[in-house]
Amino acid sequence: MNENESAHPLPLTVDTDNFHISSLCYCSKPSIQREVCKKGQNQGRCFYLCKNKGCNFFRWCDYEEHCNNTNLQNVSKEVNNLTRIVESIQSNNISAQLDGTVALRKLLSDKNYPPIEEVVESGVLPSLVKFLYLEDYPHLQFESLWSISNITSGKSHHTEAVCKEGVVPVLIKLLKSSSIEVVEQSIWALCNIAGDSTKYRDIVLKMGAMQPILDIINNQPKQSVLRNASWTLSNLFRGKPRPTKCSVDIALHTLMQLLYNNNEEIIVGAIKAFSYYSDGPNDRIQDVIECGVPKVLGKLLLHTNTSITTPALRTIGNIASGDDKLTHSIVNDTVLQGLLQLLSSKKMVIRKEACWAISNIASGNREHIQSVINANILPKVIKMLSEEKDNRVKYEVLWIINNLFSDGSKDQIDYVITLECMLPIINILENCTDLKLLNLLLQTITSLLNSGNRIESNSINPYIECVEGCDGFEKVRLFSNHYNVDITILVTEILDYRNKMDL
Repeated sequence: MNENESAHPLPLTVDTDNFHISSLCYCSKPSIQREVCKKGQNQGRCFYLCKNKGCNFFRWCDYEEHCNNTNLQNVSKEVNNLTRIVESIQSNNISAQLDGTVALRKLLSDKNYPPIEEVVESGVLPSLVKFLYLEDYPHLQFESLWSISNITSGKSHHTEAVCKEGVVPVLIKLLKSSSIEVVEQSIWALCNIAGDSTKYRDIVLKMGAMQPILDIINNQPKQSVLRNASWTLSNLFRGKPRPTKCSVDIALHTLMQLLYNNNEEIIVGAIKAFSYYSDGPNDRIQDVIECGVPKVLGKLLLHTNTSITTPALRTIGNIASGDDKLTHSIVNDTVLQGLLQLLSSKKMVIRKEACWAISNIASGNREHIQSVINANILPKVIKMLSEEKDNRVKYEVLWIINNLFSDGSKDQIDYVITLECMLPIINILENCTDLKLLNLLLQTITSLLNSGNRIESNSINPYIECVEGCDGFEKVRLFSNHYNVDITILVTEILDYRNKMDL
């Protein structure tokens, strides 16, 4: 192998939800997107480059379309080369087979146009899989594995074609190879296959890949192997419907160990797996807690790598969606202060997820609501009602307030009212055209008024004046003839409070 050639031509892009390996960067770091500003034929065209100045990676965002339109002659040339390569691979000469497989791997490693479709259609797949059984030729095994990894990084029907050749059982067998290079490349191929779909994820699990991968991790191999194994575990946990509990829960304690690794990409895979597993019933959340994950979530929440922050945030929200006992495991100063800090993130998805997690914490239990209040989170939340531009974030902000109005004590609700939350709510309502957001705005006002009845059942509702003071009832009345029945029902319920006050 040429020393300038990437050992792994299709490195992982860690800021994607799916750990399907693609050719975005040569040094396995998240690439960044930029746009050409200079006048010319490429003005306005987006491209990827690496944050690492030592990495010379560059790629157009629309490179596939670009290649299809501008590189047809090169593709034709590659197809002609492919014919000769396949002839070598399908020969009876082991040297020719090795030379052909190396050439195929290089062809598939083309950063602009890897001819995966042409390779699949060439009929070479049975030979590549056959080479995996040749234990006396680890170099040939390795090169075949590399090509298979590249092919399974393509589209779903490419993965299907490889799997139809019976590749999964032999890949699992090769996890016990004496060659660490063969082991690492086998893990990589399984990662791509499991990441293709829940169908192939379940096939990989059913055929017994989990335990050998865990054994490899527990033997503490080199970091690149741990990284590939971490990504593979993540893909084995990923997707809905979720994998059965018994097929993946044996990996939880090993994943917990990976969270303490110093390699960020290893941590990404592990925390993503926990975020997938905790998105389920209480018994799964309990498993995550018993592994000790809540102890490290506060630290991960404030990590500089958002590919770690985001799944850590999702895991916190998932735990907080459980019962009060489960939620209590993550209600501490470190987590709450981390959530408060993330409300100011420049990334919309992080602000949204942080609000979602806080709304889960503030749902139901007054002790947890008080913890949110004590962490001084609510002034920032109320400020977001006026300053946030994205309706998806506003929606989650409103859920925090709605839950406080529904489940808080009189003192807790009164505290929220003193923060002058009703005026921005009514202001959003006045110009709201988003049906989902409009429904929640009206629900939030209804929750406040219902709480007033609950608190002061034998006297005047103390919160009617709060709504009236910011012209809320008149703004609500504007939606009396709304086309949506659910909206008109909420409007009627709110206006009934105002009408009863006049009686």
